[in-house]
Amino acid sequence: FKDYKLLKEETITVDGKEGKSILFGYSVNAGGAVLKMKMQTIYVMVNNKCQTISFGSPGTEFDALASDIQKIVRSIEFN
Repeated sequence: FKDYKLLKEETITVDGKEGKSILFGYSVNAGGAVLKMKMQTIYVMVNNKCQTISFGSPGTEFDALASDIQKIVRSIEFN
């Protein structure tokens, strides 16, 4: 990604399994405009397979989604 910047890295738990959450910012060209984005990607190993959960939005809107993201992550159940 253009202008990649690591914003936060932490260990989290998803459905009782330890995972890694990475929050980063970057810029992307879309339709002739430059969008400054934020993305959170969560990596969790389940049955020896890496599962990824990703959330992204324009950077100015991402923080307003934090409570929704937390609810979604808490609701995830792996089979």
